[in-house]
Amino acid sequence: MISKLFIISGLFFVLFKTNDSEKSSEIYWDQRHTITWNDFRNTDHLPGNESAKISTGIQYSIKMENKTLFFVVRAFADKENSFYIKKNKSDRLLKHEQGHFDICEIFARKLRKQLMVKTFKQKSLSSDAEEIYNQTIKEMNKFQHLYDKETNHSIDTIMQNKWNTKIAEMISALEPYKSVKLNGKIQ
Repeated sequence: MISKLFIISGLFFVLFKTNDSEKSSEIYWDQRHTITWNDFRNTDHLPGNESAKISTGIQYSIKMENKTLFFVVRAFADKENSFYIKKNKSDRLLKHEQGHFDICEIFARKLRKQLMVKTFKQKSLSSDAEEIYNQTIKEMNKFQHLYDKETNHSIDTIMQNKWNTKIAEMISALEPYKSVKLNGKIQ
């Protein structure tokens, strides 16, 4: 469920775009922390031939104060909606699921970059940011699907290793956009 909050008061404007904001089951992406099986719920069955499924997303908020524009963009995983089949769990599978979380961070960084370089108009700020967000999510979903397809959900170890390298390189290339808080430009 997508929730939005608008607060307008003088020169103060805030937009929150989150998926059930501030859930206690959410964990935010952090380069110093990798996921563990404790970040998933055990289940007996998942759709298709999957053995695990991490639920990830991107949250963003916009704040404008005294004609200064601020953004907060975070990649998160939802522990409540992430599952694994206990008999199939392995380090290889967990690393694959970490790849999904890392891909989410890659696209959070891409979103940060786009929000930083665009000059927004106050009148269309929320709709323009929403459009950029929606396009980023669409691209991320395609990329996540390609990741699963090419690695065969971690079964193809050669392709999984190639993807592990590719993901690490992409995160590194987007290092200038690692900060979850950033300034934007407004006319």
